[in-house]
Amino acid sequence: MESRQIWERNSLLAEAFCLADERVEEAKAALEEAQSERTRMLAALSVTVGNDGAVAQLLGLAERSVRLSRRRVGRGAARKAAETVLNAASEYGEEQHGETASPPWGRETTPPASTGSEPCQEPSTSPAIAESWPAAMDSLLLQGWTAGVDQQALARQLGIDLGTLVSRIQQLTTGERARRSPTIPGARQPMDSVPLGRHRRPVETRTAFTGAFAHPAGMPDAEYPMPETQRLGDLGADWNGSQRTGARVRLDEVTA
Repeated sequence: MESRQIWERNSLLAEAFCLADERVEEAKAALEEAQSERTRMLAALSVTVGNDGAVAQLLGLAERSVRLSRRRVGRGAARKAAETVLNAASEYGEEQHGETASPPWGRETTPPASTGSEPCQEPSTSPAIAESWPAAMDSLLLQGWTAGVDQQALARQLGIDLGTLVSRIQQLTTGERARRSPTIPGARQPMDSVPLGRHRRPVETRTAFTGAFAHPAGMPDAEYPMPETQRLGDLGADWNGSQRTGARVRLDEVTA
């Protein structure tokens, strides 16, 4: 083995030792810091309680170690360390209590009860949307309604509320039906018309010979009696008789 190879191997081992030594030094520093923190907390507890023997019995330590920790730290530093820990704990407790009392989403507010004096106002979003919608979108809504397109999917694609979409479709379908079947002034609508059955007759209007009055359909003539002098047959007979009498009188005058 050459001297160069031996040097390289030794250099690698030396570097590994240096890295391990650095980790040991870091661990020693952390251990010393942890031991110092432990000593300060033990002294703070001893100063707060005021009895080294009670603290030693509580923590399972020797009373001598508790006394040495308190003397090494000092009463002033021990009290300051105790105040720091207690203040931090109280602040943390207040934060936790505040988060529990008021959740992030806020408290629910109960709306005031309605007294009945003010009328209930419903949100009027459909007219505004209807005015802003173009005719192409209305045509698309009607075609989708006729073809049976899913309304929820259509509302998601258009980016509008499902209730608003359904309300607009109802308005469009109502207007389409009204446009296709316009109402004629003075004409009776199908909903208002009375179906004529086998025992129903249309409204009959009597002329001057029948008394000039009408009775509803389906009502028998017996409920609307006519005087004997106004019947059509009697009136015809009286008229024929008067004509014969007048002709006989003129014939007698000519022969005389």
